[in-house]
Amino acid sequence: MPAKRGARRGWVACTRLWALARLALLAWSVQWAMGYLHASGGEVVCAYGAACLFAGFGARWRRRFFGPGQLLEPELYEEVSTWLYRAGAVAVLVGGAVYGAQSLR
Repeated sequence: MPAKRGARRGWVACTRLWALARLALLAWSVQWAMGYLHASGGEVVCAYGAACLFAGFGARWRRRFFGPGQLLEPELYEEVSTWLYRAGAVAVLVGGAVYGAQSLR
């Protein structure tokens, strides 16, 4: 039994790395797109907020959004999706306020 537990722990670490790589790729693609569009500060913050909302909703709607780790540790990824949703909502609101303030100048 202990050998099985060690194998599971290895898989859990691998799936967490997979989820981290997925989030890093999402962040990189947002950074690339905003750089390509020569976006201002408010637009960039809104884009990161939208990416967080996308990841947060995706993890709740599709049970394998972050990979197979969501099946092994559903509680962890539920908490991660909740925090991504919250961070995304705040970032979109802050980015919209910054964008609005920049456009009033």
